[in-house]
Amino acid sequence: MKNKTNYIFQEKEVFIMTEKEVIDLMRSSKSLKQWNANCDKVKNAHGGFYPPFWFSTIVQSGFAAEVISKFVDLA
Repeated sequence: MKNKTNYIFQEKEVFIMTEKEVIDLMRSSKSLKQWNANCDKVKNAHGGFYPPFWFSTIVQSGFAAEVISKFVDLA
């Protein structure tokens, strides 16, 4: 098991996901509904916010557009 860092946010233990874990989770999305659910998982793991690397790694890099372009439920 990898070494994990847990933090307490508003008296609730929060599991911080690594950048690789976030990428792997988001890449596993097979539909827009699943993508959105995975976004919620990432935010929940980071105290209700996206992690600091989210914009550069997921959005700005084109990763989100690449993954979402493969969904068939965008209509």
